[in-house]
Amino acid sequence: IGKVPSGLPAPALPRVADFPQVGQVVSGGLMIGLIGFLELIAIAQTYAAKRGYSVDTNQEFLALGAGNMVGSFFSAFPIGGSFSRTAV
Repeated sequence: IGKVPSGLPAPALPRVADFPQVGQVVSGGLMIGLIGFLELIAIAQTYAAKRGYSVDTNQEFLALGAGNMVGSFFSAFPIGGSFSRTAV
């Protein structure tokens, strides 16, 4: 397998210029992001109703966007929610 580097990767700008098909995947990426956000809000509202607190969708949207933007500099996986993972 070889040597596995330890620690976190150094932050770097995402290399969009090396990906000529970026224009073809933007619309699909936006739709996937919208569906992920709607699922996250549905999960948050379900658990908020169960536990008696409120959900600010604007704050959730900003947190999701900021988390994904910061994660892109470290080659992280996108952030999202899932009913099956939340219930565990």
